Amino acid sequence: MEQFFGANSPFNAGNNYASQAMLGNDTLFRDKAFSYYKQHYQQEQRPNDVARLALFQDLYAYQDARALQLHTENKEELPRNAMITAQSFADTCQHVCDVLRNHTALNSAAQAAFTHVSWETLFGALFDDVQHLLQEERTLHDSAAADDAPAVYMNVIVAQDDTKCRISPAHFLELLMYAAQENAAAVPEQAPTSENFVPESALPTLAVICACALRAHLLLPAKNAAQEYTNSVDKSADSPLACPVCGYRETLSWVGEFTAHHGNERVKYCPLCATQWAFERIRCGRCGTKNQGHFHYTNEEHDNSHRILICDECHSYERVVFQEHLQSPAFSIEVEDVVMAPLDALAQSVLSQRA
Repeated sequence: MEQFFGANSPFNAGNNYASQAMLGNDTLFRDKAFSYYKQHYQQEQRPNDVARLALFQDLYAYQDARALQLHTENKEELPRNAMITAQSFADTCQHVCDVLRNHTALNSAAQAAFTHVSWETLFGALFDDVQHLLQEERTLHDSAAADDAPAVYMNVIVAQDDTKCRISPAHFLELLMYAAQENAAAVPEQAPTSENFVPESALPTLAVICACALRAHLLLPAKNAAQEYTNSVDKSADSPLACPVCGYRETLSWVGEFTAHHGNERVKYCPLCATQWAFERIRCGRCGTKNQGHFHYTNEEHDNSHRILICDECHSYERVVFQEHLQSPAFSIEVEDVVMAPLDALAQSVLSQRA
């Protein structure tokens, strides 16, 4: 990541020691898993999958490095909440966009839009909109009491000018994209590209950039929040469906050596803040039902490690990794999240057949 921090920077992705110590995710295992799958896909002549893995390998490396840089700049103990300014978030989004551009992962609409956009101007406006939207919500629903006992263990502190607002990470991302959509709708699609808005055709890419950027800002604070959740969780109660730290939906879960020692459990993984939390093995992660007769597993031929769990009750699906069947010499749930993405098409096909 020399293009982001410089060859001599301690945040260079080539230096993994600080990342391992502070983030607690084994980057060595992650890189080994990436190498294994890239070689595997090369042998199977799947260049698109190789390219996708290379993209996410660079994204993860940048997010780790950026998380450490933000922590150093704050010069404070690891907080439970993430302080985010429009300028710092704009810088992160710009670098995430650069990673996507370096891997030719931007479509023509996004390429045109992000060539002219001023990230600082864009997010200065969007952060103002988020604060106004949040104020309207609180006025409408009188949710002042809810702020004292948030549903999640972590909040984003949105700082803009002299004002600050507290909001869960998942809701922040939701309002941010709502504001971007409203801004895009107010300007004709055929209007010239501008530095202070993103056209509707490029909004899906902007959503990806914002989520990837937000992850970098959440990684370190989420560690404290996750520990607080673990220390206070009621093990007799049902596990939360959404991430207990940031409120986002998980993208997959896994069953392996660790879960075998904890009874009938699996572990969910949140892609937004990297939190993992215990979840019931026989339970739908979408609707929460425990009706085992409504669950069905499916997988691609000759791959019993990556499975799709279908729930007939809510007509949804989950991706589940069975660690004991993996061929990779190193296990990384982050890499497995990337590897299993193509199975979404298989899940949709199965759901449509069962409808």
